[in-house]
Amino acid sequence: MVGPVLVGAVCGLAWAAALRAYMAELNGLVSEVDGVGTFVGVLLPGVLVGAGLGAAAVQPRTARTQLRWLAACPLLFAIVPLAFPGALVTLLTTGLGGGAVAVALGGIAGGYALGGRRLWARIVCGILPVALLAGIVVTVPLVGGPRLSLTDPRGAWVACLVGALLVVLMIAASLPFRRLRAGATSPAAGWPVRTRQNGTMRATYLFAPGDVRVVDVPDPVILQPTDAIVRVVAACVCGSDLHPYRKISPIEHGTAMGHEFVGLIEELGSEVTGLAEGDFVIAPFVWSDGTCDFCREGLQTSCRHGGGWGSKDVNGGQGEAVRVPFADGTLVKVPAGFDPALVPDLLTLSDVYSTGFHAAATAGVRPGMDVTVIGDGAVGLLAVLAARELGAERIVLMGHHEVRTDLGRAFGATDVVAERGEEGIARVKDLTGGDGTHAVLEAVGYLDAFEQALGIVRAGGTVSRVGVPQYTEGPIGRVQFGRNVTITGGIAPARAYIERLLPGVLDGSVHPGRVFDRELPLEEAPEGYRLMNEREALKVLLRPQPLSEGRATLPG
Repeated sequence: MVGPVLVGAVCGLAWAAALRAYMAELNGLVSEVDGVGTFVGVLLPGVLVGAGLGAAAVQPRTARTQLRWLAACPLLFAIVPLAFPGALVTLLTTGLGGGAVAVALGGIAGGYALGGRRLWARIVCGILPVALLAGIVVTVPLVGGPRLSLTDPRGAWVACLVGALLVVLMIAASLPFRRLRAGATSPAAGWPVRTRQNGTMRATYLFAPGDVRVVDVPDPVILQPTDAIVRVVAACVCGSDLHPYRKISPIEHGTAMGHEFVGLIEELGSEVTGLAEGDFVIAPFVWSDGTCDFCREGLQTSCRHGGGWGSKDVNGGQGEAVRVPFADGTLVKVPAGFDPALVPDLLTLSDVYSTGFHAAATAGVRPGMDVTVIGDGAVGLLAVLAARELGAERIVLMGHHEVRTDLGRAFGATDVVAERGEEGIARVKDLTGGDGTHAVLEAVGYLDAFEQALGIVRAGGTVSRVGVPQYTEGPIGRVQFGRNVTITGGIAPARAYIERLLPGVLDGSVHPGRVFDRELPLEEAPEGYRLMNEREALKVLLRPQPLSEGRATLPG
């Protein structure tokens, strides 16, 4: 921000000085304006407004916001001189409206000289103040003294000198602070640069049951001013991806896959204000505008204008890049300087950790409670972690894969029950004095798991379902009514939880990324699906990488 402020201030000072000299010459009032009046009435507001607008213009702004800044300029011109009555003469001399607009334009030019997204805009805005400075009248002493004009040889030399100084300041200030160009990455991050080939990228598509391919598709582009293009650093295969993998009807052109990813912003639409190119961001598994009533209530999964990845004109997450609608409302920025080894942990916030936390939160888990988690998949294991973080005293994990349940114990499970059905229900009740547990977090999605949860929950307790249901009817009737059992859960609004969970990931107090037991390049995504489908892997992380050969092409 130092660079834009510096250039904006210099531009504002130059414009104000030139305008003051020009107006004073026209009105013949140079001798009537004292030094303090000149400084306070014109030059100081010029510096302040120029610096402020230089800072504001660096970030992409809507026309409405920019107009607000312009409207504020006359206020500064009006308020600041009132502190010095002698400055009122100068204020009237320079002209209130003309001075405000001139300095505002100078500040905007200075800001866009650094922050403009197009090279030509930066060049034009950089030259503009210099051209004005050289084209009107230059005053060497800012307070009093002789005036030089371009009709005087000395004036021409001074104009050139000041102009050159301004250009040098712009270049020097812009180098460390200007915004990254589209496609660039943050120098501090050290991420590899994405290699583009003929306007295409690599992405994972599903064509039929078991038929996953990584194919060439068009590179995403900005379609709306609220969009962002994110280069994917890491994505993954979700357990819910296995449902279509097993039983989808054949699709000739395939369907884009993946809804969990983290990455770097490559390009921003003109109305995105809270993000910058080069930022590392987490994408929740749905996109949302962040402004509708549901989003404000923390239920972004019901956003009135939102949607899912892989829908029309929106890429799936298992690819090299993704167009993100409503970037300000969807993406969560990760503070710079984090350890790249945390990428797997950060990726879990996109879905599985947030979903596990949603299970515990909607069940009302709090200190001293007994909790049962059904399912030893990634969501179930992270529901264990979430229950521990919320203070549960006893956490029973129901699963029968020893490697996974061992990880569950590391996350905080106090007991493991391998039995299922009636035997599993009886075992949990034995552990809890015959009552069952206060909360049951069901992370499987099948009817038998839901029935098991109803058998385990104690009277007055809560069953929270976060496994995607693979059934349409279940036992919700007089029995549960009589026991005062609450049934809750649902699709997790990950966007509402990411900022709450992020600090624990960044400070290393939790490591949810331990659920990733396989890591593959994007080109091996079909193998990742096979490994998870055959339960040879708990969760597969995919990292895009450029290829020079063996590229498949999307049919049609």
